Amino acid sequence: MLQTSELQRLLPSLPAILLDGPKAVGKTATAVQRAQTVWRLSRAAEASVAAADPRVVLEGLPPFLLDEYQRVPGVFDAVRDAVDEDFGPGRFLLTRSAPPLDSYSGAGRIAKVRMRPLTLPERGVSKVSVSLASLFEGDFDVPVTGMSDLRLTDYADLILASGFPGLQHLRGRALQIQLDGYLERIVDRDMSEEGHRVRRPLRVRVW
Repeated sequence: MLQTSELQRLLPSLPAILLDGPKAVGKTATAVQRAQTVWRLSRAAEASVAAADPRVVLEGLPPFLLDEYQRVPGVFDAVRDAVDEDFGPGRFLLTRSAPPLDSYSGAGRIAKVRMRPLTLPERGVSKVSVSLASLFEGDFDVPVTGMSDLRLTDYADLILASGFPGLQHLRGRALQIQLDGYLERIVDRDMSEEGHRVRRPLRVRVW
């Protein structure tokens, strides 16, 4: 994934990185592979320990993963203070599935990397024939045909299947059930947890 490559480049240089993006794009899975100490603050037991003293999440071996950090408000401030005290790189990875609250400013301390669903080349269904980076570097040797083996119906099917890494092995009814459940959770739980009142759930689902 492009975002994974970017994280690999940034982690050795920056003290704290926030991975944000929609659910199921692989934020936690990506961060777990690089962390030595993991706090899953969506779990009530771990959240209660951190709520009693947010600085407890700074104990252990770095890199620290603070998954769904926003569930314990003091955790973000603890990380920000720790970075102020020591700007050493590769220490903190934070994840959440919604934009940070406006009052949670990590500017200059906590860098943000946006994670997105897999692209078509990352899903193995097409090849990259033109590099935007190469074009900016002056390499204009690009294919002239602009043709793809994918048809319009193929693109439609791929869009509807989603680019979520954890769903790539599913097909048919199993995939549909997972995607329906994803949308239901957003409407029934996630929006209200983020402070949005859903007065007409059915209309939101249709949208």
